[in-house]
Amino acid sequence: MSDLSTPFDDSVTLTTQATHEFLQHVPVLCSRWQGPVSVAVFAPGSDYVVAMDKIAYLRLCDDPCVRANVSWHIVYDKVHAPPAAVVVNSSADFLRSWNGTCTST
Repeated sequence: MSDLSTPFDDSVTLTTQATHEFLQHVPVLCSRWQGPVSVAVFAPGSDYVVAMDKIAYLRLCDDPCVRANVSWHIVYDKVHAPPAAVVVNSSADFLRSWNGTCTST
């Protein structure tokens, strides 16, 4: 989910893949690119919850470039799927219900 709505023929999208360990670099990548960014996050099993939490933090608390320009795509192997209870159907609902905090620890 990105807040940016750019016509498909007006820009070039930077695409990349990552695990949750790389996500801390997305704000710098976004601010340097200054355009649409698509990030596929490999998040099998328990990594899913960690990745979703980090994505929520980046969208809600970090550089506004991330919220405006980055679209997120969560990927996992069927064999290593996260527990059904933690999988979200709507990213907007997840962000509204996120119980994290924007203060640093």
